[in-house]
Amino acid sequence: MRLAKRSRRILTAAGAAGLLLLATACGPVLAGSAAVIGKHRITDEALASQITAVTEPLRVPESQSVSAAILNRMITQQLVFDLAAKHQVSVSSEEVQSFIDEQVALMGGDREAFEQGLLRRGIPASEINNTAKATLLVAKLGPVLAPGQGAEGQELATVLAVAELSKQLDTRVSPRFGIWDPEQLQVIATPDDLSTPAPRRDVESLRGAQVR
Repeated sequence: MRLAKRSRRILTAAGAAGLLLLATACGPVLAGSAAVIGKHRITDEALASQITAVTEPLRVPESQSVSAAILNRMITQQLVFDLAAKHQVSVSSEEVQSFIDEQVALMGGDREAFEQGLLRRGIPASEINNTAKATLLVAKLGPVLAPGQGAEGQELATVLAVAELSKQLDTRVSPRFGIWDPEQLQVIATPDDLSTPAPRRDVESLRGAQVR
């Protein structure tokens, strides 16, 4: 699943004006929620719990950037889970544990070092299994979405499918964090300058939702 470096982003299809419309269309549906992905809600409490689980052991202050990074991961993982369910792709608990064991072995068998490395990426110990699951699902989705293509083409196809599903599910975030851009697959600040060039995206969009 290691890919050669590509351009950092593919040109976004949504302009800043469209993003502003998303910001004003939130309404009561987001009450008490940090984000809504279709019928799935990421509650304020769930996000706050994960933020605390990351910032306290690292002894770093909570910040907008930390909150956005963790929310990005939570949203993207849920989208991966939903996409996998849509295509009847699954992984077993045994596969998840085996994958985690392999990653720990790459750290010389040092579980603490493994967990610390993930923690610095905004992934607390409580989320290691979900993150490993998302990583394995991305690997399995590639051949389903882009059969016959190489690893790079398959992972890019997965990113595009996740982005499309995000649009279909009308993924939204609380305006407190900004707005969700399905083209970038991340939370971004509310644009205040419509002349700002649109950002771009590629397979790096899924990296935060994966173990590696």
